[in-house]
Amino acid sequence: MSTVDQENTYGKVTNGNEQLPTGVVDFQTAQAKLAEFTPEALRIISQSDRLVTSWDADGVLWSEYNEHGDPIIGPKEKRELQRIDLHRRRIDRLLVGTRKSQLHILNTNREFPIIPSIMEYIDPNYSQGIWAGTLEGGHTLAYRLKADEIVPNPNLRVESDGTITFADGGQARLVQDFSDGTFLFAENLLGAPHLRDTRIGEANLSVADARERLVQTLTDNIHQLGNQAWIPQGRLGMVTARRVAPTMVVANGEDLSHIKKWTVPQGSPIMELVKVALSLNGETPEELPFELKYYPFDGGLDVQFRGLDKRFGQQRLIMRLRTLGVVKPQEKMAIVHIGDSGSDDVAEVQTELGYQSYVAAVGNADPKLAKIASIQADKPVRKGARQILYNLGNMVGQATRANSVRAASGSPGGDPPDGNGPEAHEQFLEGSLGDYILSYLGRDNPREGDIDLRNVIKNADLQTLSNIRDVLIKARNNGGRAFVYGNGGSLDNAKLIAGYLRGMNIKARTPGDGTSYLQTTNKSGYPDIFVDALQEDGLTEKDIVIGISGSGDSENVLRAHDFAQSVRMKHIDQDVATLRDKQYDIDVSWYELPLLKDEPESFEQKAEALAGFEASIAKAEQDAQTAGDIEAQSLIKKIKGSRNVVSLGGRDGGKMLRLTSEGLTHLARTNVMEILEDENPEVIKFLIDSINSGRPLEDSLGNGLQLVDTLRKPETLSKLVDFAVRMEQMIMTDKGRVIIVGNPFLNPSTTHSDADWSRGLVNMLPVSGPEITLLAQNINDVTATLNDDGSRYIYMDRFAKIKLSPDDTVVFIGPSVEANRFELCMRRAEKKGAYTFVVGTDMNSRKADIPTTDSDVDIAATAVLHAVSHGVNDHIRNEMGWPARKMNRSEWPHEIIEWRDERIRGERKLTEEETKELENKLRTAGLLTQQQQIRYTYGNEYIVNDPSLLNPDLEEGYY
Repeated sequence: MSTVDQENTYGKVTNGNEQLPTGVVDFQTAQAKLAEFTPEALRIISQSDRLVTSWDADGVLWSEYNEHGDPIIGPKEKRELQRIDLHRRRIDRLLVGTRKSQLHILNTNREFPIIPSIMEYIDPNYSQGIWAGTLEGGHTLAYRLKADEIVPNPNLRVESDGTITFADGGQARLVQDFSDGTFLFAENLLGAPHLRDTRIGEANLSVADARERLVQTLTDNIHQLGNQAWIPQGRLGMVTARRVAPTMVVANGEDLSHIKKWTVPQGSPIMELVKVALSLNGETPEELPFELKYYPFDGGLDVQFRGLDKRFGQQRLIMRLRTLGVVKPQEKMAIVHIGDSGSDDVAEVQTELGYQSYVAAVGNADPKLAKIASIQADKPVRKGARQILYNLGNMVGQATRANSVRAASGSPGGDPPDGNGPEAHEQFLEGSLGDYILSYLGRDNPREGDIDLRNVIKNADLQTLSNIRDVLIKARNNGGRAFVYGNGGSLDNAKLIAGYLRGMNIKARTPGDGTSYLQTTNKSGYPDIFVDALQEDGLTEKDIVIGISGSGDSENVLRAHDFAQSVRMKHIDQDVATLRDKQYDIDVSWYELPLLKDEPESFEQKAEALAGFEASIAKAEQDAQTAGDIEAQSLIKKIKGSRNVVSLGGRDGGKMLRLTSEGLTHLARTNVMEILEDENPEVIKFLIDSINSGRPLEDSLGNGLQLVDTLRKPETLSKLVDFAVRMEQMIMTDKGRVIIVGNPFLNPSTTHSDADWSRGLVNMLPVSGPEITLLAQNINDVTATLNDDGSRYIYMDRFAKIKLSPDDTVVFIGPSVEANRFELCMRRAEKKGAYTFVVGTDMNSRKADIPTTDSDVDIAATAVLHAVSHGVNDHIRNEMGWPARKMNRSEWPHEIIEWRDERIRGERKLTEEETKELENKLRTAGLLTQQQQIRYTYGNEYIVNDPSLLNPDLEEGYY
């Protein structure tokens, strides 16, 4: 692995700003180390009864300090600490039914008060039944217990004052009463066997007595130590002073400004104080059972007794937990210690205690720890800690599910996965990210509840597509135009389909543009943007319109359809009149009604009138055939051939279906918006392929299935899962940006990705997602760069101005013509350590993750963004214990429903003030707690159980 020579300074006090080293490794390196360790981790987890996470504090749970050297834990830090509990509870759920359990403990240099101040975030409900930790760098233990659960046994007794005396001579004294039947006990380890017989100085002081003398000496000479020096409270084993002046710890005026940890030498003023206090008689520092360590960044001075370190403390803590009955004698344990410095190296197999330890390093870890760590985060401090827990949760899920599979097949349940079979790969396990992505794309053996893009395409209505095929061919042959429109992702699909239609020599485009849409919106409202554009473009009877709407109820699509039908009806009005003159009963009520644009409330009448007209034409056709009326049959054929309104959507088609020409509504057989957004353009593309190639429609759709099957291949799926992991971590750690490199004027999937990842990646999650940047969204920038520098630099000009970091993700979307332009950006992204993902073209230095033909880039990119977004959403909501759930308004009193509906006024959410008023009404009705809030996301209302875990910038009413 690659490391950077640097020192971990744990953070400094600099105008209140956090100062951390740059990341030791990038995301790809961290993922490679994780993949290497996963088989071993699965074996350890499978064989263990208890999974223990051991936390360092300095540099992991905080990294910023006040002027007294105390850690700063403000609202942001508290929120991030609370979100650790999400991961802890997720692992708890994964362990249900496995006879395994987990335990979180501390292993830090801090004093015993840190136990409640930190564990109230990591385990706020005391669900573990114990809070425990190794403190003061292995000098002290502490544990919160229920007093009535401490079972006396030959190895301990409880004294009348609450002190616990152990058979080996150790004593844990009561230091805090939580007033709920639980108590915090603390025990220093100065009586450890290797120190028990040690004597110091002429007075033959025990280690414990020597410690008391040192504490008293430092206290008595506090002003000599420095103007701001002080002694922290709560230390029981180590001796500590803070804000000690550097002059007290050097013998020859050494410069400590660049030193992380300093061993105090003989001849320094502080060593002279120690010599007098302990009546030393010529002993060198190496001969003493302790050493003095100084930390220049905050003036900390520690007297550390030899042999007492984090590893020793961890061993003693496990022994004590077994003696106390918290851990069963034969229980096998696996411990991961999350740290940031070389002193956190507690990784070794403790065979005598029956547990295995390994180390995880946060992104700000020093090179020494990063080198030996089994798991490495690329993000610092709490974000890195959550990243590690996220990966641990994934491995726990793999191991427990693999055991379940073996148990169901009759294999021994305790056998660990070997790391080579399907059970070693998260994407093949139920509940994993890859499993949710497969649910979206489709499996070889579908499961109930799968979304299944492949099956939706496979079951497309061939008769409707054949009807649409005929309409397209007629428009092309007659020199007609095609106007394709929709909203949001449907607008991107409209642009994409228009491009495909141009490939069969139809003049096709989306009506209007962004400027005209804004002008129309300002003049008459957003619902008129398409109808006004069609009027401006002079829609004729030769033209066709294709409207796209997932709900089928988009008002601007309905008005455009209505206008197109009116153009058609005006064109055939003389033919209709002739049929009526021939005594055919044709329903002409349509002609008496205004445009929806002018009277939107007339929709029901218009829809019924159109249905009546089509029904009367069908009846007239039967009558003409019966009567042998050749003229009438010819007129009716012309009228039916004039149908010009096509719809693409899903679900039941909504209102749009009722304004579409008969037989020309293609509905994807799904209720999932993203699936129909994938299916609609794909079936149209391959329908057009069948026109251009002359192949049967069924064969062309088979090619569409091949594209989805490519995404489902194990090697491609593995890359999709890695990308999804990256995106999920960005949400869970609030870190990093997504930069999309591609041409929105060439590939609409770039704007679709920009929109969906800006909103869709976190739809149904009321939380801020990663910042999304589409590089070439301004045509002026593109043309200016083309003019000044040439086409090769149209992306690099803007890309070079972005300050990239290893936290960032760069996504390339484009065909082979983009390869040279992408190459420059790719080199810079890799140089800066950013994560990269490529859909479409290979480059000289980088193969595409999702390679496609040039014509399939947009369909593949859209399917990738939807599969990843849906997979991440489902995984977070269902597997990560996300503290939000969709509202069930059926539980509300009728008067509250009426109040809400009256105020929402056809919008998708209430204002912030109205939302707060609704919250109060629901609290009065007993349907919302004081802590819970309502959040709006992607048009849905959610109850958030713990708003403190979410971005505080997102107020009520957040969309």
